[in-house]
Formats: sequence, structure tokens, C-alpha cells
Amino acid sequence: MMVEFPVAYRGKVETIDGRFCPVMWEGQPDAIMTGREELGFPKMFADIPPIDGSVASGSISGQASWFGQQIFRD
Repeated sequence: MMVEFPVAYRGKVETIDGRFCPVMWEGQPDAIMTGREELGFPKMFADIPPIDGSVASGSISGQASWFGQQIFRD
């Protein structure tokens, strides 16, 4: 799970549009360690159960928590 914001750099000659990700939550320690320590991604831990629903049905929902405190639900 991640948070992203649209950003734009406007220089004297060029403009670059992109996305900025200040934080990303993962449920697996290996993914956090590799992404954060080796690649420099802003990763934190969360309990993330399997996603409910399917793309075929057109409905997907999920949730995330940290030490029992819910931080996301959709």
C-alpha cells in the first residue's frame, strides 16, 4: 500500500510531471529490508491481510493495520 502525490518540476527550459511517494507499507519483512535498506524506498511495516474480491467482479477491498490500529480500509 502506498501514498502518492502528483508533482511537477518547472525549470527554465523543461517541465517534468511525476508522482512522489513519501511512504509505502509492506506486510513482509524481506520486502521492507530490501526496498528500504538496499534501494532507498520509504517503506514501513503493516499487517495487510489478503485482498477481498476480484478484478473480474469489479469490486476489490482491503485493509491495513499496525499493532491492532487500523490505518486503512476500503
